Amino acid sequence: MIENSIKSTQFIEKSPTDKSLIKETFLSTTQDAFNEALKGNKSKLFSIIDEISSLESSDEDSKEQLIIWMETFSKIVSNFTQEFQDLVGIILDINWVTRSSDFAIVYSQFLENLVSAHAFYMFPVAERLINLLCWKKPYENPRAKLVSDPSVTPKIVCDRVHAVLKRIISLIPSGPSFLINPIAEAFPDKFQDTKYQLWYLKNILRMIEYIPVLKEPILSLIVEKIIKIDVEIQVEIEDMDDQDIMDLQNLVFKMEKNDVDENDLEEKHEEPISNILDFDDLNDNIEDGFLFDELTEEDSNVKGMVEKLDGMLNILFDYILKLSNEERDDMFEILMEIFQKTILPTHNSRYTQFLIFYLCSFSPVYVNNFVCLLAQKVLTPSVPSVIQVASAAYISSFIARAKYMEIGPVKTMLQLLTRFSLNYIDQNEHRIGSVLNPKHYMIFYSVVEAIILIFLYRWRSLMETEGNGITYGQLPPELKGLDRIIQSRFNPLVVCNRGLVEEFAKLTHNLEIMYCYSIFENKNYSFIKKHKSKKSSKRPKIKMHDLKGSDEDDEDDEDNDNNDDDSEDYDDENEDTEEEEDDDDDEDENENELPETLLPFEPYQLKNSCHFIENIYQNWTPISNDEDDSDIESDVTDNILAMSISPMAPPAFNWINNYPA
Repeated sequence: MIENSIKSTQFIEKSPTDKSLIKETFLSTTQDAFNEALKGNKSKLFSIIDEISSLESSDEDSKEQLIIWMETFSKIVSNFTQEFQDLVGIILDINWVTRSSDFAIVYSQFLENLVSAHAFYMFPVAERLINLLCWKKPYENPRAKLVSDPSVTPKIVCDRVHAVLKRIISLIPSGPSFLINPIAEAFPDKFQDTKYQLWYLKNILRMIEYIPVLKEPILSLIVEKIIKIDVEIQVEIEDMDDQDIMDLQNLVFKMEKNDVDENDLEEKHEEPISNILDFDDLNDNIEDGFLFDELTEEDSNVKGMVEKLDGMLNILFDYILKLSNEERDDMFEILMEIFQKTILPTHNSRYTQFLIFYLCSFSPVYVNNFVCLLAQKVLTPSVPSVIQVASAAYISSFIARAKYMEIGPVKTMLQLLTRFSLNYIDQNEHRIGSVLNPKHYMIFYSVVEAIILIFLYRWRSLMETEGNGITYGQLPPELKGLDRIIQSRFNPLVVCNRGLVEEFAKLTHNLEIMYCYSIFENKNYSFIKKHKSKKSSKRPKIKMHDLKGSDEDDEDDEDNDNNDDDSEDYDDENEDTEEEEDDDDDEDENENELPETLLPFEPYQLKNSCHFIENIYQNWTPISNDEDDSDIESDVTDNILAMSISPMAPPAFNWINNYPA
């Protein structure tokens, strides 16, 4: 009966009356099949399933029949109990999103009716809809191109999916929190092409508009994916030899801006967020991966990941820019939670933290809340020491680099850190015996380094008096007691990063405040416990910045005390051969230093997204004008940016090119 009714539709003149008769035939046939199935005879139901499966063709009759089937199913949707999941599965696998609008409307109506009548179908329906938001997913079925309407663009596909998702989510009284699992599962793998990442990222950001309860989990998921790519780049670089790294840098960072199609996805800033997805101009230049004649497969993989990171951050910066003030307040609260949970504890994150840096530029309230959060972690003894030290690094790097941060909060933070250091000395100096082990006092040295770094970047504002220019001969009141800190038995100028200390000594000498050279130039450091390590002749994987007089530690140091000897020290790139005889002295000096790591907010160099950061980022300003500025810029920047702040990890590679900032 089913066969005959279907075949007859191919020859009947489709007048309104005829169509009505055909629909009635389909309805009675389907209802009869359901009734028979409930009695145990599923043969007619299987015939319907076979019939629907055979209709994936481009001819007009097949499309008309499929429309009638969907209209029929919508009328008897209450019959689709759990016993008929096989039939529902076949229906859900129908390629509808790229078909003509008349079929897409009928099909989407069926989905809404199905979920409304049977809530247990919500998950498989939502899962399939979310998967359709992945790049090329609607076209994976071999028959998709046969039945697709050429006028249906990728943007129309996305619009259809979002429209249906929005309507069916409103039908669920229990809330849409369950959606985060399929959203996470559908997220493209970090090794997939850039276009897959950017396409899906923009789509799930669009979901936040009509499912606001998912804003925090979606943003957390996005940051988690971004930071994995961020760190993965460092891991890949560490496995490359020097020449490969040089070749990679020369190629990747000579790319013209918008080398990736991502910029084709951008919107003008005046457009509302609801239009964030505009893929009409997205071409398909990137097919099966990034293949570059100049690079090996491994190097090409790194280049692709850098492009993904750049494009994803560009989208998020743009998303933040287009938020209203109220939405941005909410975004800040969410990002603060994400920062504490994901970003702050992560080693080797190079760019992800700039999301907070950029967001803080919109309000001094954000700035104060961020630095206060970090200060609280530094000052709270119950916080794990690695988080305390990392927080000190974030405070100093943020205050040094955030051009938009006013001098008032800077002074407050300096005063707070100075008082902490003085109190720490009062409480702990008596514990120092005949030998000082710096690693027992990591938080103290990290705070002192933070104080020094902030002063090096902000000294002009701190030393200026109204109308009288720079005040020479005395420290600003916020640093009252710094001389006590420097002269304490902790000997911070001997233990802290040598390059940082040298710049501090240069500055305080020029400002006629103090003369520090005699402290750290004294070669007699026998009172400080040294952690000997094997010297390696192998050059660093990549030089972030050069630290004068230091040597690279062998990776075998992982067996040393406290498991803190993971970090690598670096040889000076400009070291002359005649200075090699001083290696032993230099090694002794640098064995007193803390493990070296990156500052969180080093210069931002990703090509497509850097324009969001450039105008709010404070570059290094030379301390002295007595020498040629270019020489000073190079030397000072190498010293400052090579400094050690926290004992977390070895320095990451310089993705971009040699600084100055």
